[in-house]
Amino acid sequence: MDILYEDKYIIAVNKPAGLATQTKRLGEKDLFSYVKNYLKGGYVGIINRLDQPVSGVVLMAKNKQAAAGLEAQIADKSIKKHYRAEVYDKSGILRTGDWRTLNDFIITIPRENLSRCVDRDSQKSISASGAKKASLEYKVIHKDDDNSVATLDILLHTGRHHQIRCQLAHAGLPILGDRRYGCTESISKTTDLGIKNLKLTAYSYEFTHPYTGKVMNIKIN
Repeated sequence: MDILYEDKYIIAVNKPAGLATQTKRLGEKDLFSYVKNYLKGGYVGIINRLDQPVSGVVLMAKNKQAAAGLEAQIADKSIKKHYRAEVYDKSGILRTGDWRTLNDFIITIPRENLSRCVDRDSQKSISASGAKKASLEYKVIHKDDDNSVATLDILLHTGRHHQIRCQLAHAGLPILGDRRYGCTESISKTTDLGIKNLKLTAYSYEFTHPYTGKVMNIKIN
């Protein structure tokens, strides 16, 4: 395991793309089991879960008190979660600079393991579908030479199913390596670049330590 931080109360691990955070499938490996074995049993509470194709910081608590303190921070939205994504810019007009906000309503389709943005102008449609508000901010931090690929810094405000992948695709910025939400052009670009994994990483998790009160920022490059 790539352990990013550990003390008596918490442990943060860099989850590789393709590994489930936790699974109920018999015989399938997951990060939870690796951590449980590493700690030789005892309590392990997952604080943030990443989808299987997503890499990056996963924080876990070593006792129920630490878990409760961190979960309270999730509830009051004081934890800051930053992601980095490489996207296909269909318009080619994105430029580095200021933060932009995406606010949408998302419906989850469990049988298809899929989420969709619904028409935000139709309150009737939103109510009927049971859609939930999804919000994030993003900033372009790099563009490639032909302007078709952009690297985004993303600040996640809500935690909906496949939220970042769904919202960015809906905004015309599908993530490279994403064959579920990608468009024909982004999938073609993915193939051309030889990309094998989803280009989405949870690279920074900022929170207050549940015991020391110290502001922590667990980061990966």
